[in-house]
Order: sequence, then C-alpha cells, then structure tokens
Amino acid sequence: MPNDAYTLSYIADELRRTLTDAKVNKAVQPERDEIVLFLYRTGMGTKRLLLSANAALPRCHITEHAKENPIAAPPFVMALRKYLIGATLTDVSNDPSERIISFRFLCKTDLKDEETRTLHAELMGKYSNLILTDGKGKILSAIKTASLDTGSVRHIFPGLTYEPPKPSLRMTLWQEQELRELLAQNPTVPPVKLLTSFVAGIATATAEEIVYRAIGNNSPESLSPLQQQAIAKQASAFASRAEYAPCLSKYSERLTDCFAFPYRCRANEFIPYESVNAALDVFYYQSDKQKRFSERSRELQQKVKSQLSKQTKKLSLQRQQLLDTEKAEKMRLYGELITANLYRIRQGDKKLIAQNYYEEDCPDVEITLDERLSPAQNAQSYYKKYAKMRAAAEYLTKSVEETSALVDYLSSVLYSFSACEEPEELAEIAKELIDQGIFPKPKESKKGAKQPQKPSAPVRYEIQGFTVWAGRNNTQNDTITFAYAKSHDIWMHVKDHHGSHVLIVTDGKSVPNEVLQAAAEIAAYRSEAAQSGKTAVDYAERRYVKKPRGAKAGFVVYTDFSTAYVTPTLHSELIK
Repeated sequence: MPNDAYTLSYIADELRRTLTDAKVNKAVQPERDEIVLFLYRTGMGTKRLLLSANAALPRCHITEHAKENPIAAPPFVMALRKYLIGATLTDVSNDPSERIISFRFLCKTDLKDEETRTLHAELMGKYSNLILTDGKGKILSAIKTASLDTGSVRHIFPGLTYEPPKPSLRMTLWQEQELRELLAQNPTVPPVKLLTSFVAGIATATAEEIVYRAIGNNSPESLSPLQQQAIAKQASAFASRAEYAPCLSKYSERLTDCFAFPYRCRANEFIPYESVNAALDVFYYQSDKQKRFSERSRELQQKVKSQLSKQTKKLSLQRQQLLDTEKAEKMRLYGELITANLYRIRQGDKKLIAQNYYEEDCPDVEITLDERLSPAQNAQSYYKKYAKMRAAAEYLTKSVEETSALVDYLSSVLYSFSACEEPEELAEIAKELIDQGIFPKPKESKKGAKQPQKPSAPVRYEIQGFTVWAGRNNTQNDTITFAYAKSHDIWMHVKDHHGSHVLIVTDGKSVPNEVLQAAAEIAAYRSEAAQSGKTAVDYAERRYVKKPRGAKAGFVVYTDFSTAYVTPTLHSELIK
C-alpha cells in the first residue's frame, strides 16, 4: 500500500461508513506495537479494528484474523480498557496532508459525565505511534512514549498536551493552478520528484501513477506546457477520489501491494476486492506474519549464538585446564623423591637434586623446594598438589563431556532455525530451550498458567503409498522417533551432521529401494549437509534407536544401521 495520506483517506472513509456508532467491547495488544479493538453494533455484529505502529508495516484496517495475546496485558492496552471499553465510536477522520487517522469516541467519565476521547493513529514509518487523548487534548496513554528527558522533538507522555506533527507547508493535490505554475517553473526536473517534494500527502507510487496517466511512459528532458497542464489536471482528478476499485497487485505468483484502485504504471495482475480494508487484511496478514516470524527467529538465533559462543569458550578453557592436570603424576613423583631423600635436605634449602629411580639409568631430577617449609612439609605440599590435580582431572573430564554435549546441542538448535516455517515452530524451540535451562523461565501471570500450546506438525510426505515424516526442530524429531514410530518403522538421519529425523512408516510392509532412496535424499536435504554432493545417511529400524537417560531433545544413539549415499533433494512435490 502506498504509505501516504491520499490512500489513508480511502481507508478512513470505509472505516467511518462501517464502524460509526459501534461500541468498544474489548481491547487486546497481541504485539508490542499493535492493538486490536473489538467493536459491536446491532446489525453489523463484531468487527476487529487493527491499529499497528510497527515501523516497517504501519497500518489501520478491519481484520478477520485473530492473534494470540500475551499473558500479561501491556500498560497501553490497560489504558484503552480503562478509557474506551463501552465507548461509542462517533467519527473517523484523517488529515489530508498527514498520515494520521483519528478515531473519536463518546465515553463516560468516572462521574458518569460524557466526554469525547480520541485515539490518534500516526502511521508515519519509524515515527508511527498510537496516542489516546481526553476531551481537552491531554495525553492519557501512548503505545510509544517520549518524555522530556529523551531529547525528542515531540514529547509524548501521559499528562502532556497532544501536539500533532507540524503541519506541512507544501501544496495539496487539488491546487491545480499552483501545481501548474510549479511545473512551469521547473520543466527540466523529473515530474515525479517535483510531486513528492512539493505536494503533501502522496507517496512515490501515487506520484508515478499521476504522471503515468497524464503523459504515459514518456520521460522528456523538458516538460511541454501541454504536459504540465495534463499532470496538474490529473493530480486534481486524483484529489476528487472519484475512482474506487480496491485490489491487490500480483507479480510472479506473489502479492506485491495493495491499492484503492489499479495503478496502471505497475505492469502487474490486479485481484479485485470489495473494500480497501479487505484487501489490506489479506495483504498484510502474510506480510506481517512473515516479518514478525523473521524478527522472532533472529532474536532467538542471536540468543542461541550468544550461548554457543559462551559455551565454546568455556569448553576451550576446560580442555586447557584438563591438559594442565596431566602434571599430577609429576607432583606425586616429586613428593616420593623428597620423602626418599629427607635425610639429605636441610631447613632452608631451595632445591633438591635427586635420582629418579622410576626411570632407567636413574637420571637426576631437580625439584624446587619452599625454603619456609620443613623437608617433610615440602613432600606433603607436593602430595596435596597431586591430590588436588587428580580431583580436578575427574571433575574436568566430566565437565568437558557435559559442555561438549551442550555445544553440540546448541549447534543442532541453531540449525533447526533454518528448517522453521511457522511461528509455532519457533515457539517450540523457545520452550525447548527454557525446559533445558538455556533460557530463563518467563514470569507467570497472576491469572494462572498459560494453556499449553498445541504442538506443530512435522512435514508429511507420501512416497509410493508410504507415509514419511520429517522433523523441523528437536521437539518434532523426538515426536517422530518416540511417538509416531513403531518398532519396525525405518528411522533415518544424516551421518555426522545436525539434521532432521526422518521416519518411514512401514505398516509391516517391505520398503522398496526407491522409497528408501527418496527418504534418504530428504534426510540429506533437511540437514547441514544440504549443499553437499553425495551425502551419507544412516538408517535403521526404530527399535535400534534409543534416547540415553537425561539426554537433550533430539539426541539419540542407534545401532544395527546401514548407510546410503545420496544427493540431497527436497522432493517438495511429495509433501502433503
């Protein structure tokens, strides 16, 4: 959607016609920068009004899609519930020169007096905000605040007077004569650049469409008077908003944008919709879902990478410390040699040269002594160092094994992000990391525990009548291997790499080589070795696959296996 005041005017008109006189029944905040108001009117039923101050996808429209809400309600939605629940929407307006839509509500105060409160949706890219004001223009709450000590140009904070962005001094679309004079004064400047620089309320896409409809694809070095007149006239025609044919543009099977009417300068396929709101809902549902999925994935990956880096450094240090404990036998030897030569040592000696009778030829060994200790105490000092190093070696050996297993586990989690396709799968990874103690547990709501989330489904293939499952994270891998599989089903995993567990459900039948081959290719593709050539894939009956006690999610050991060498292939045509 062209993010301009011109397109927002279409949205505001639709919302005014649809929602006026509706009452606010409910308010939720599914995202930190997004709210949904539930409005009800007899004959209309309940509509969800979505308002988003997301910097990349600011928008305002009616939506049919429901989102999961956080356990604890953020402060802004609590303010909306306090001030707007039960209020009646009386008007929806927009500033023709700014990307702001204002919703006016008739509310009841604590003293049962009537008061008008306004929710301003400022849809201005990174400056987007949702601000609630009272009847006197005082700010009651905002989804993004900027107090006096932040150095912001506009101060947005409860209690302050709401000040809209400074009005634009640029001309408007319906000032045809002024626009014609502007074009005449700058005939060599590209008209699209002139429109976006000097006309308020239009984005580049809208300016391009105005110029295209006026003079086509022509790009003259200098605009003729007739071309200048045509552009100014076309701009004035746009200002009347006479054309209305909501649509989505589509290019190469992908939705690319949303318009109030087809923009002919875009050589795309246009899909008609009954309203701009309906088109926006379809377009932004997928865009927003993908964007927030990517953001959440990056956030989790960064946390996992941080933990992986920390554990890798820890493992390196532990291994070095373990190497140092190899000197333990030398400490024991020194203690025994001092004990054997006590009669030769005097109090205050700094060293002892003794024969090492544990080696052939009994070579001389120089042993450093602490002159403050007696000969016997020096021997005991070396025995204590020996005992300490022995204990440290046992502890460090176990620690190296545990840390090495944790590094391997975190590496497998990091790979699983590349296989995720749905937000539910990211949620499963986050829960898995919390369960394993990698991430801290979230604070529980006072209202009680959150309902357990339905587990996401692994990928299902159908190959020559055989069902084949492939996991996309460790939780799904465990589900496939230990919940879906029966003892004689065929389990597969790429050799020596992190990857998906793949399961062929045999139902007691013999599995043809072609099915084994295809399933092995899928296992190779859904792994870290996806970009390799010939890849080794191990496979065995499920009964030979075990999970060690206390092992982390996705970790198994297996025996009695065979190995196939295949070329990694997704086989998307077989996905069901």
